[in-house]
Amino acid sequence: APPETPKYQQLMIKGNEAVSIGSMAAGLEFYAGYPISPATPILLYMERNLVGKDRLAYQVSSEIESITAILGAGYAGKRSMTATSGPGVSLMSEGLGLAWIAEIPLVVVNVQRGGPATGLPTKTEQSDLFGCMYPAHGDVKLPIIAAGTVEECFYGAVKAIEWAEKYQGPVILMTEMSLAERAQNIPKPDLSKIQEAKRVVYSGSNGYLRYAGNGLSPMPIPGNPGAYVANGSEHDDMGDTTHLGERHVQMTERRFGKIKLLEEDDY
Repeated sequence: APPETPKYQQLMIKGNEAVSIGSMAAGLEFYAGYPISPATPILLYMERNLVGKDRLAYQVSSEIESITAILGAGYAGKRSMTATSGPGVSLMSEGLGLAWIAEIPLVVVNVQRGGPATGLPTKTEQSDLFGCMYPAHGDVKLPIIAAGTVEECFYGAVKAIEWAEKYQGPVILMTEMSLAERAQNIPKPDLSKIQEAKRVVYSGSNGYLRYAGNGLSPMPIPGNPGAYVANGSEHDDMGDTTHLGERHVQMTERRFGKIKLLEEDDY
């Protein structure tokens, strides 16, 4: 018998393209990237397509510049992302720790390859889970989305942007080389049903305690009321540096409390 033809529209696409289109469908505004196999096609796609008003793709000089660039953009209120592979994730570890402690939304895509070190740049491997979940020193546990199909690369990118904005912190989307470079048919996504990710923005007056409580608090945008310190040191409710042990415990519980909220989210 002849093969059945699906009754829905299909799209032939590679995993890297699916990640790119999914993130843009979720409202991506800023992309910074440094070429590295097998993640470079995402950078090239963004340079061609993430253009126009309030959109920017920026090729930087290193993975460290990638993470710090999207840190700044995320702090400024922009939906931000970079993509890299194992060695790049290693270089981004301190920046990911800063995004965690300062509660700044951003997405890092890890297109895995063989490791460690330079490893096997042109071979696939799924070996970076713990390195992505616990990338920095101290008590850090990042949300991970692991795509298992090309279609999941698209929807995983949508969800990663959504989670970063909603829960105000770094999110890692994990793919790998065989997904990234394999072209296959997937059901054509209905982009009209995908809403741009929204963060809760602070709209009150000055004197705002950005880090008070253990839940999700609105995030001020620089230049508007509610100025606070986005601090890489442990901090108090306003963001000012503190070395008090009880404050460190309080803020650690606050950050991990958001992970508990995220675990109850739909995916």
